[in-house]
Amino acid sequence: MDNTETFEELHGALKAASESVRLKVLACLGANSFGVGELADIFAMPQPGMSHHLRILSQAGLVESRREGNSLFYRRPIWPSDHPLHSLITSLMEVLDVVHITEEEKLRIEEVYSKRAQQSRNFFHKHAATFSKSQSLIATYDQYGSSLVSLVKNLPNGDGTTALEVGPGDSSFLQELAARYQHVYATDNSPEMLDRARKSCQSIGIAERINWINGDCTTILNKGIYANIIVLSMVLHHMASPRELFMNAQKILVKGGALLICDLCPHQEEWARESCGDLWLGFASEDLNIWGKQAGLKPGPKLF
Repeated sequence: MDNTETFEELHGALKAASESVRLKVLACLGANSFGVGELADIFAMPQPGMSHHLRILSQAGLVESRREGNSLFYRRPIWPSDHPLHSLITSLMEVLDVVHITEEEKLRIEEVYSKRAQQSRNFFHKHAATFSKSQSLIATYDQYGSSLVSLVKNLPNGDGTTALEVGPGDSSFLQELAARYQHVYATDNSPEMLDRARKSCQSIGIAERINWINGDCTTILNKGIYANIIVLSMVLHHMASPRELFMNAQKILVKGGALLICDLCPHQEEWARESCGDLWLGFASEDLNIWGKQAGLKPGPKLF
């Protein structure tokens, strides 16, 4: 990049970041990806106005968009380490990460998460009985289950004390955890899905060995439960805030514990929203690594 191009990019970035609403948007995007309508709600402004701010930030390279089916979600980009502005932009984002938005704006962010979570609960309330069949159109447990089991076997605490599975589905992997851990917890924000997992375990005589909790990781934290391993098998794409999951997991895990995630790579199979209740159409490994790093977790072995 020559000096003129660097200067123009620097000018564009500083100009885009010189407005208070845009700085708040950048601070907000440190926590999650949001759609334009969600950001408009969070900052209590008309959607066209928010679209204008996002366009300026996007042109300056301070935000990037990702299409989730028919919707665009915005997030902070990853600037290449060899980019001339890398240090400046990284420092700006680090400052924004400790800038506190107002309590009212925080409440609106929680309202966005609550709406997403309710959307997921509504789906499983209606489709719990047929969910396994719908999910098999994307991936079946037979395709990834053996790899998960192998990874657990090779973890330093693979035969530890306490395991937690978030969203146990039909309980296939829950059965593996019950065979290896003294204490096993299963949590799901859908009572219908949790009941299906419980009945599946009852049919093979292990339901009494498992602690069943209707809720999420925040519920687990409030109950003071700590675990050697937390498992999310094809669940993260149903989460209202994937990044928040990493933050809560770090608080739940004991020293040396492991967070095990199996999920889809980015895809554009929009039908999965309606048929499977997916909130997110997969994740890039870079996103998982960033959320893990932000939560103070270290990357471990990958399945594939």
